[in-house]
Amino acid sequence: MLNIIITIDYEIFGNGKGDVRKHIIYPTNKILNSCEDYKVPVVIMFEIDEYVKFREYDEALIKDLGYSPFQMIRNQIKTVLKNGHDVQLHIHPQWEHAEYKDGNWIIKHPDAPITEQSEGSLAKLIKKGIEEINNISKYVQQDNNCVALRLTNMPWEEAPEKFLNSMINNGIKIHSLSNSN
Repeated sequence: MLNIIITIDYEIFGNGKGDVRKHIIYPTNKILNSCEDYKVPVVIMFEIDEYVKFREYDEALIKDLGYSPFQMIRNQIKTVLKNGHDVQLHIHPQWEHAEYKDGNWIIKHPDAPITEQSEGSLAKLIKKGIEEINNISKYVQQDNNCVALRLTNMPWEEAPEKFLNSMINNGIKIHSLSNSN
């Protein structure tokens, strides 16, 4: 038997460029519609720190863009979960200290490897991410089981050993590699 998992990296570009509607919402809807036609579940790898920043700067983004990226993402994730798809955690740590100024995202070190994070720092990012996903999922289902993590900007290798305890202690059982280079 062959098992295939369809995943979507749910994010705009790592440098802060991109339009949430054009680069996240519309393409995700297209994929979801196709997968629903064939009764195929999808796993959304939800870039949580970016989402948190969209919430933090919601008023400014609404003023500049005429819509709320935060609300659009939140609504789509609720729909994804309600329709039986899965949401797991994706982390771009460079978003943690990002700022929105004069219509642009200022992201320091967008290509900084995740391996520069300390074990404690990653543990906090994972915990915060799981809490954010659970906060959204509580509106549509009782139990969202976040067990997979996609780290970014790291070599094509297993998760660094220094991160294993952070992952295990937060219930993460699956690590998906990601390299933007």
